[in-house]
Amino acid sequence: MRLNRIAILLCCSLAPEIVPAQGNDSFEEFRRQKREALQNYRNRKRAEFEAFRAQKNKEFAEYLAQSWSSYQLRKGFDITKSPDPVKPTVHPVAPPDQLPPPAKLPIKQIKDYPSKAPDRPADIPLPAPEPGPDIPTQAFTFFGTQFQLHAGPGKGSILKGHSERDVSEAWKLLSAPDYDPLLADCQDIAQKLSLNDWGLFKLTEKLAHAMTQASNDAYLMQAYLMAQFGYDVRLCRIGRSQLGLLVPIKQTVCGVSYYNFNGTPFYIFGPYGQETQVESYGKPHGNATRLLDLNMRETPTLTYQPSESRAFSTPDHAGMTCQIDVNRNLMDYYAEVPQVNDWGYYASQPMDSRLVRQLYPTLQRAIEGKTQAEAAGMLLNFVQKAFAYLTDQQQFGQEKYNFGEENFYYKACDCEDRSILYFHLVRDLLQLDAVLLHYPNHLATAVRFPATVKGDHVMVGGQAYTVCDPTYIGADIGMCMPQFKASPVEIIKIKE
Repeated sequence: MRLNRIAILLCCSLAPEIVPAQGNDSFEEFRRQKREALQNYRNRKRAEFEAFRAQKNKEFAEYLAQSWSSYQLRKGFDITKSPDPVKPTVHPVAPPDQLPPPAKLPIKQIKDYPSKAPDRPADIPLPAPEPGPDIPTQAFTFFGTQFQLHAGPGKGSILKGHSERDVSEAWKLLSAPDYDPLLADCQDIAQKLSLNDWGLFKLTEKLAHAMTQASNDAYLMQAYLMAQFGYDVRLCRIGRSQLGLLVPIKQTVCGVSYYNFNGTPFYIFGPYGQETQVESYGKPHGNATRLLDLNMRETPTLTYQPSESRAFSTPDHAGMTCQIDVNRNLMDYYAEVPQVNDWGYYASQPMDSRLVRQLYPTLQRAIEGKTQAEAAGMLLNFVQKAFAYLTDQQQFGQEKYNFGEENFYYKACDCEDRSILYFHLVRDLLQLDAVLLHYPNHLATAVRFPATVKGDHVMVGGQAYTVCDPTYIGADIGMCMPQFKASPVEIIKIKE
């Protein structure tokens, strides 16, 4: 971006010279000179960056040779137990005059989740390859998507041992120009697949393990690659000889041991699971200050491997049957994203465009011509009845929060998965604002309608949000499960 702005300024500053230029020859010469000047500027800035990067890597390698300190890790954050009733509640069939009157529900607190699109991984202005013999390549597969990687110096051992001095010498080796093509490959793949920070982390992990023979070499290479992209990923030593990584993540990750460096949790990623003590260093690489942000701008564009196609429908509304398959490669990718202890995070993530193209047109046709309240009721009924219900413990043997696409992949889903899916549907298909409602042991949704809708509701910012519960089977909009009407509710609001 900076180079683009400089190019625009250069062109603008030379605009007065274009007017008096006469003939095509003069103009072409002018353009050639300016292109050459711009390219020379870019080359100079690239060389300056390379010198800066080389200096920072040299300084950091010397720092790594110093004695590492011992750090006692904290037990990982517990994942919030899925807020599920024992089973879905079925709305009782009763005359309208026997139903409980609509209520304004008490609010415990309002929790804002900032929905700011994350920055993309930074580009590195790598030098153009020098003329010479072609660098050998090898095949590499990233969640079903195949690439060719420059092999660099080969698969020989990078580390000679596991001491601080050994790590320091190996960092110097990785800093040599021989590994720049591999760094460029990593950057190109991340851009082609639209990877976020976590995607880049997984890419460097799998790439490093594919390019090395020993796990210690792989962790070292991954730490090096992430540092070049500006991320404060730190090596650590587990026991006497095994390396791992300490990784700073913006979100609260569950079930992973961590150490706080200046108030920032660094989560342990290593071969043994939940270590309690490691040795590491207290300062980042001089060019690496970024934390990993698990938010996505878009889903990774992985090679499509369709799952078994399934039909999703409700018996109450004709024309709402959707035939859906999802990308198994994306499901495998999601399975390696750490669990985040915030439902606002999952409600903020985009859904895969191919799923949207299969699902949304059918639902849009079904609700065409309906009022917003009628359409919201039909979508609510679809989510209530198109999906089988199982708790996470029943289905996975542990707590698990779904990304939107996973509801169409696994055989069942629970209340928070349904509520977040419905949240997506009303926002995308009806352009209505919605919030999540966290009751004791339950999650539901509430929608702000422009016209008054009679029913149970919460007041947020002076606006009424009508309860819409995807797990209250058969209930219409405005109907809260009776056992939760008197329970103070936590509002989870996604800030635009």
